[in-house]
Amino acid sequence: MKKMYRVDRYGCEITRHDIVKETPKQITYIKKWPRCNDSEHKEAKHCSSQHWFDTFDEAKEFLVARCEMKVENSKKQLQRHRSQLGNAKSIKQAID
Repeated sequence: MKKMYRVDRYGCEITRHDIVKETPKQITYIKKWPRCNDSEHKEAKHCSSQHWFDTFDEAKEFLVARCEMKVENSKKQLQRHRSQLGNAKSIKQAID
């Protein structure tokens, strides 16, 4: 059975799954449940909540790139907030 690797949107992890069926846009895989029987589950290969990859290295590369992008975006946001803080501190009361 083919194995594929899944990166989800919220976590910073890569999970390996047994693939039952694969089309160009969709994956059917065995979903492991902690206290229940395993079942088949279908998902899109690439959407906003998860991405599927054939190899662990591809999944890791995607995850690292996404995390680096989040760090850069956070740095830019911090710069904007520092600028706004400076502006707020420099505000003077208007004299009537």
